[in-house]
Amino acid sequence: MAETLYIIGAGGHGKVCADTAKATGHYNHIAFLDSQRDIGDAIGEWEVVGRPESFADFADTHSVFFVAIGDNRARRQWLQRLTGEQVGIATLVHPTSIIAEHVHIGAGTLVVAGSIINGFTQIGQGCIINTATSIDHDCSIGDYVHIAPGCHLAGTVTVGEEAFVGIGSAVIPNISIGSHSIIGAGSAVTSNIDGNVVAVGSPARPIRPHHRE
Repeated sequence: MAETLYIIGAGGHGKVCADTAKATGHYNHIAFLDSQRDIGDAIGEWEVVGRPESFADFADTHSVFFVAIGDNRARRQWLQRLTGEQVGIATLVHPTSIIAEHVHIGAGTLVVAGSIINGFTQIGQGCIINTATSIDHDCSIGDYVHIAPGCHLAGTVTVGEEAFVGIGSAVIPNISIGSHSIIGAGSAVTSNIDGNVVAVGSPARPIRPHHRE
């Protein structure tokens, strides 16, 4: 039986998630839970039906949930909360993406249209693999990572949890990007980047610490 999908977050990212979910053809009903919009608001063809905090009111054996929050930490907190309540968690992979055999994609991850993930790559839970991104063979993408649109990761790249790789960045083979780091838009990552830093440029160099709040 097709399921009902409740998406937490009705912003721009939530719209992409809803569009991706619709394209999969797996859901007979898609709706939003959002704290910034009025209940009953229409987001395109989809409706805001409640608040995120009321998710338990919508949980049943035929419903699943997806967290459409761009901030890595906030997305992590919500996914952990949902998992703790043992509700179903969706994974959304757009049908125009190309996923090789022997790829693992964790629960709660979004793979947006036009993305390519090559063989023996591991994608953690709660990740965003955004529009037209390519991730080559044998990469390891940690939990709650966001790879922004148009990024290209070569083979055997490791990205630590809650890292962000900015739009249009490129990463050469065998590179490690540490947890909670931010790679600025359009950067070329040609050497390892430590955790908890902001790195920008071509080649990318750390410019300041990234302090987690």
